[in-house]
Amino acid sequence: MALASGLAADRAAASHALARYRSEFPIFRDRIYLNTCSLGALGERTRRKVAEFLDVWQSRGASAWYDVWWEGLGELRRRYARVVGALPSEIALGPSISVPHRRLSVARQAGPRRGAGRRGEP
Repeated sequence: MALASGLAADRAAASHALARYRSEFPIFRDRIYLNTCSLGALGERTRRKVAEFLDVWQSRGASAWYDVWWEGLGELRRRYARVVGALPSEIALGPSISVPHRRLSVARQAGPRRGAGRRGEP
């Protein structure tokens, strides 16, 4: 298939900067998967990390929160902060985009808090 650019679709896809990750998603081997919402394509690294999470949970129980998982969340904040040019303390994590969005909208409706300022100002 030719694209509007005149390039063949398979050649254009292979030359894309993210094409090297395609092989990590088995579903892409035999279908076009367009669902990018809550159930995007499952990658092999994600499958391994979920298995690792379950192994730690099974062996450590809730105590894993106090070092393994809490430390992992801190590392995630640091890595994402570098990507977006922020400080790790400026990164908020949530289980989905809906949860933090709701919290922000409720806080905005409530109005400013007494003593709250920008970036540490009283």
